[in-house]
Amino acid sequence: MRLHGADVHAKLAGMKNLRAPWIVLGLLYALFYLYLAQTAQQLPVQVATHFDGHGQPNGWMSQAGYVMFTGVFAVCVPGLIVMSCALVRVLPVRLVNIPNREYWLAPERLEQTGRDMFRYGLWLACVIVAFLGGVHGLIIEANRHVPPHLSTPAMLGLLVWFAVGMGLWFVALRRRFRKVV
Repeated sequence: MRLHGADVHAKLAGMKNLRAPWIVLGLLYALFYLYLAQTAQQLPVQVATHFDGHGQPNGWMSQAGYVMFTGVFAVCVPGLIVMSCALVRVLPVRLVNIPNREYWLAPERLEQTGRDMFRYGLWLACVIVAFLGGVHGLIIEANRHVPPHLSTPAMLGLLVWFAVGMGLWFVALRRRFRKVV
């Protein structure tokens, strides 16, 4: 397949639109893993990792298990989201849940829609990695107390931040795939 001038320009523009989310995601991962590595030794041998609604621990992991789980989880969940968004180009239309999907998944728009969904997946991964960094910070703080105790206001604040991030992502996605008249 040979690309013509307009096709090359469209491909380059599509790749340029991916640069910012890749850079932000890369920076967030670098910060996340640096933070995880720098703070792992601050955790006790047995880490309280799950808490009830009153901030009392009801789930525990070893320090090494927690660090390993957190590191792997931070790759798998955002990776699964990005991969799901990237699959828009090859999935049957009935399995894709975007507004006005028949229009946006038509053959003449599928390539651009796929690039855009991949970009949105990268941005969503950014929100999730930042959230997981916040959760790790709360776990560290909770385990500084004897007995461990999770700050409910801090957790609620983090959840509000996460909800705002998700809301902004959702509004941007809806706006991108609004109905074209």
